[in-house]
Amino acid sequence: MTNKMQIMKTSTQEKQRMPGCGFPVAAGFSRPCRNVSLAAGSCLLSVFLLLAGCSKESVDRLEEGRAKIAVNALFPCESSAEATTKAVVDGSQPLTLSFVRADELSAGIYGSYGAEFTGRRAAGADFAPLDFTPVQYYQEDGLKTKITGWYPGGAAAAGSGEGFYDVSAGTVSWTIDGDQDILTAYVQEGSSTAQMSHFVFTHRLSQIQFWLYAENSRVAALWGAVQSITVLDQPAQCTLDLPDPATAATAASFTATGSADFTVRNLPAGNLPTTAALFGDPVMIAPRTNTALQASIVMANGKTISVTVPARTYEMGKVTAIKLRFIGTTVEVEPISISDWITGGELNPAVPGIIDGNTFVCLGAFGENDPENYPLHKPWTATPAHGEAAWDANVSGYNTVGEKFRVALSNAKGKDGSSLTMTWFEASGTTDATYNSDGYSACAQYSEETDQSDKGSWRLPTIRELKLIYDFRFKFTNNFPLLSYFNWSATKDNRSNSTAWLINFSSYDDVTDSDKSNSYSVRCIRDL
Repeated sequence: MTNKMQIMKTSTQEKQRMPGCGFPVAAGFSRPCRNVSLAAGSCLLSVFLLLAGCSKESVDRLEEGRAKIAVNALFPCESSAEATTKAVVDGSQPLTLSFVRADELSAGIYGSYGAEFTGRRAAGADFAPLDFTPVQYYQEDGLKTKITGWYPGGAAAAGSGEGFYDVSAGTVSWTIDGDQDILTAYVQEGSSTAQMSHFVFTHRLSQIQFWLYAENSRVAALWGAVQSITVLDQPAQCTLDLPDPATAATAASFTATGSADFTVRNLPAGNLPTTAALFGDPVMIAPRTNTALQASIVMANGKTISVTVPARTYEMGKVTAIKLRFIGTTVEVEPISISDWITGGELNPAVPGIIDGNTFVCLGAFGENDPENYPLHKPWTATPAHGEAAWDANVSGYNTVGEKFRVALSNAKGKDGSSLTMTWFEASGTTDATYNSDGYSACAQYSEETDQSDKGSWRLPTIRELKLIYDFRFKFTNNFPLLSYFNWSATKDNRSNSTAWLINFSSYDDVTDSDKSNSYSVRCIRDL
């Protein structure tokens, strides 16, 4: 009985509302909606915050019957930067976001946004709890609440890289220096009876990368090292106008004004490379429409180069890679690459690398590759006949890898239409009087499209391509069926007229040879 008496509240205590916030708080809890400084940090990544449902973990019923707003935060991409930087945040480190809320005063009638509060995301590369400070609750009687957020935030005054929230104006402002991202979230609405579904944080800035190289080692020595790269005349004052809670709008408007020069940080030492390489950290700028970008490059020898990138649009959430080629005494702007800002600031995966779960990229957008270990060939619809005395030799000139190729999702079938193992002759499409008199080719008959529009584009991999698949076998997506047991390659073994190279995917002693008449599995590939 005593315990019950201790948790009872009067009707006055239950109905007391927090000044300036519009939602109930326990009596004696003074102004929990104060401004809270956010830890420095930002993210080049898209951030998804999924509000939990009505489970015990997501809704904590307090003694007066209020529902706690509980949320998880997900970083669906990787980054390697320190958590203290404003540009890129390691998703395994704690992170603090900034939020405001507006509450429904009566059905369909909302008050204004209240004071800023924070959400601290626990460390973790996957879903991790996000705890609001102060704790946030849904309103009583089913009245609704709207919440929106941004990142970074917590500035006490305007003029810094942290977001300054002006409660009276309903705006958030930043002064950017090219070394950070700004993330904002759509407004979400919910109540104790219909909780919020999720927040989606998106990038508000555009990212620029500089890729530099010299045409040869002589030119590299002539130019020497890069001392600085500066992007000129960029808007630096960014403002977020929060959507009016009285309307159905969910997206805030974002504008940028002013002018400033942004310097590329962490430039590499030494002379220019002879293959294109990312130079320094990415630079974040406000989105621009049909704008010519001006940059100044200062070399260690004191020479200054002015670079003009032709007018183009720089979209928010997009990466623009600017490739500069140093030739003789001039610098050329080469074709520009655009990609989504989803890989932690890296334009392309390291080559060779896997994209889309089962597609190898062996040639980068700017010509990066490893020619010694992965000599390349242009797209083939059939692998040329060839043989090698060693699996990693290339005397024939055909034991190479495709610049970009997809690995089939299932094994090919033999000429009987059902067998999943076959001789090398059927696998490679080689005619043999005994084993493949009609010249059947398993990969030529393979298809994955419902209309079979891809039929005839699949081929048997070279032993070098099959070895690449073996080496990366654990990096395919989880739903990709891994190869098992022996799999044929198209490469003959020149040490014997009767053998060809294959790989045992169930053994660490992976590359071997076997008689062409033996039956093994076949996994086809397709050049893109």
